[in-house]
Amino acid sequence: MNKLNSHVRLFPILFCLFVLMASTSLVFAAGGWTAESKSGCKAWDPDPDSQMTFTWTGMCKDGFLEGTGVFQWFDSAGGEDDYYQGSFVKGYMNGKGIYVWNEGMRYEGDFQNGVRTGKGVMTFANGTRYEGDFVNDVMQGQGTVKWGNGRTYSGGYVDGLRSGKGVSVSSRGDRYEGEYAEGRRNGYGVMTRADGRVEKGQWKDGKFVGP
Repeated sequence: MNKLNSHVRLFPILFCLFVLMASTSLVFAAGGWTAESKSGCKAWDPDPDSQMTFTWTGMCKDGFLEGTGVFQWFDSAGGEDDYYQGSFVKGYMNGKGIYVWNEGMRYEGDFQNGVRTGKGVMTFANGTRYEGDFVNDVMQGQGTVKWGNGRTYSGGYVDGLRSGKGVSVSSRGDRYEGEYAEGRRNGYGVMTRADGRVEKGQWKDGKFVGP
């Protein structure tokens, strides 16, 4: 089970469908506080589940997780689930940390108030890797994606979608440098095909429309 955010379970699916990494952000109002059974120390849980429990190796301050340590979730059968190694402030993941999903995904980077915000690296079980900027759990700013088949993209992101200036190289060796909008080649760009052909001009929804 995914405890960072139930919606993040869709992350790999959305990534494969759109070749992006669109993600929903955590909404604090939908969650609640959960306490470690032994100490009673509380942590913010964006997706409360009474069947899940956790342990914490760090400090407890004023009744909330504080400082650095290892946060481990356990399922209803007592098996290890997701875990987080890093910093907490007043019960929220804050600062540098590593979050590992039970499904095989891994994030290492900055957290603010329980969400990925700042610089980070997200790695999927299939080998796909994103390194760059996050804001409120979504890719926002500059980043680079590398797929297992050798395909790459480096450039701008807005709300999890490729946007602004970017450079992509396909697994066949085709190279595009130019403008993106809403996740596709939109605007002016230059495509240099692996066979040497060049398409220079305007693009719309990923297709070349002419000079």
